[in-house]
Amino acid sequence: HERPRHVAPIRTKGAVPDNIISTDDLGRGRNLDPITKPCPAKTIINKDQRITKRRTNMIGKFNWRGAGTAFCAINRDEIKHDTANFPVTDWTEDYVSCDLFREVKWTENLGDADYFEWNFGDGSTLTTTSRNVNHTYPSFATYSATVIARDSFCDVFATEIFEIVFDNDANTPTVDVTTDSCRYGGVDVFYNNIDSTMIFEWDFSGFADTGMIPTFRYPESGLENVTLTIIDTVCNRDYKFDFLAEIVRIDGRVYIPSAFTPNGDIHNEVFKISGNSCLENPLFVIFDSWGNEVFRSDNPFEEFWDGSAYGKKTDQDVYTYRFTGGDEIRMGSVTIIR
Repeated sequence: HERPRHVAPIRTKGAVPDNIISTDDLGRGRNLDPITKPCPAKTIINKDQRITKRRTNMIGKFNWRGAGTAFCAINRDEIKHDTANFPVTDWTEDYVSCDLFREVKWTENLGDADYFEWNFGDGSTLTTTSRNVNHTYPSFATYSATVIARDSFCDVFATEIFEIVFDNDANTPTVDVTTDSCRYGGVDVFYNNIDSTMIFEWDFSGFADTGMIPTFRYPESGLENVTLTIIDTVCNRDYKFDFLAEIVRIDGRVYIPSAFTPNGDIHNEVFKISGNSCLENPLFVIFDSWGNEVFRSDNPFEEFWDGSAYGKKTDQDVYTYRFTGGDEIRMGSVTIIR
């Protein structure tokens, strides 16, 4: 080598240099060849010394061990390490292809480089030392993003390339709202293309509710404006649906007759009640005039009293009953006519 006046900084990170070039930097015009013999023993500080500084400009006589041979730097010498540690880059991208905002978040996992040069593939670039990079793309398309991890001392680098694909393929939900089959003053809802990452926000004529199955009930029947907003938290989209819903509210949801005639003429032979099958935990109990239980059913809209008790016909008389189901409680009497 020619006598170097300015020598590239050393980047050794604790490694031993493979080649040491020794020159006289005192302006005497001498150019020393690499020394291939040990210094005198009295000048050796440590035969196993490692270079740990990025730049070394030592004065005096020292001995370094490299490639199994001790080299000696004499007088005011500068040490040049002509092999570099190449940086390693390991970025992880985080994005969703259907994201309406088209944002990508990158995280670098190693921290081995001094700085990074980004080309996002959409005409924009970034030079940064940060290991966390966010970028928003202008449209739905496929992009090739490139990051170069650079070592500022030895001017070496590593490159990593990403294919970023944004497509407008979000699952669009569909919704249908009908009259509440239970006639409770609410609505029944039917969905397509929904999942657990979505949020459901309801507006019932100014009254708010949430959830896939709303619990709000109108106090009266009529036509009402109902709005549902579905928020897709993954693709960052909102879907709004407006309905004019026919609301039916029936407070008397159970019909119980006041008499029946179990006399064998096939007409009106059983005590048949009717009501809303949506009532929760229905129970129908009948008592005689002495308070004895003569009939009980937890399926009262399918099982009916035939006027008998304990396997025998009961007398013509007035019997009392109690019905419970959901928020419905009914008490009254029925007359057997024979």
